[in-house]
Amino acid sequence: FVPVNTSSATDISYSWFNCTALTSFPIIDTSNVLNFSISWKNCSALTSFPALDMSSGTNFTSAWQLCTALTSFPAGAKLGTEANNVNFNSAWNASGLTSFPALDLSEGNNFQSAFNGCTSLTTIGSGVLLGTASNNVQFSFVLKNCTALTIIPNNLDLSKGDDFQQGFNGCTSLVDFPEGVFDTMGTPRNSC
Repeated sequence: FVPVNTSSATDISYSWFNCTALTSFPIIDTSNVLNFSISWKNCSALTSFPALDMSSGTNFTSAWQLCTALTSFPAGAKLGTEANNVNFNSAWNASGLTSFPALDLSEGNNFQSAFNGCTSLTTIGSGVLLGTASNNVQFSFVLKNCTALTIIPNNLDLSKGDDFQQGFNGCTSLVDFPEGVFDTMGTPRNSC
């Protein structure tokens, strides 16, 4: 994909959906884009993705879902940091991620199935912020079937969560779940 002028774009949903031969993505101006839903969904050969400024984004629904060759995500990416009530529903669902960096996703209010089916995900960056600046955050199915995940970071703050239904269900390799993760609401039903 050759970079084009996207500085005025506000909606790039479905733009590269099903581009199954796309292996890398260039740096483009996404600073004004609000809707990233399904933008790179099923780009199954995508192995690298740049640290784009997506700080205005409010909708990342299924943005990288089924990107099975994408094993890492850039630590410098800015996703919805200047927005409110950001939707990360199924954002990385069934992708090939093996690790996820400590990104600021504090404005997110919907992480339903965000990492569901990421069967190669082994680590989540200590210090990642998931919905800490929002209220009534949706965490159902968030890490469901992440079968390689062994540890949840000690400082993971899920205190703004409202729904954890099957949030960690199927995490069969999980050996450590830190105290205090659910302190503000008690133990959520069907979470593990």
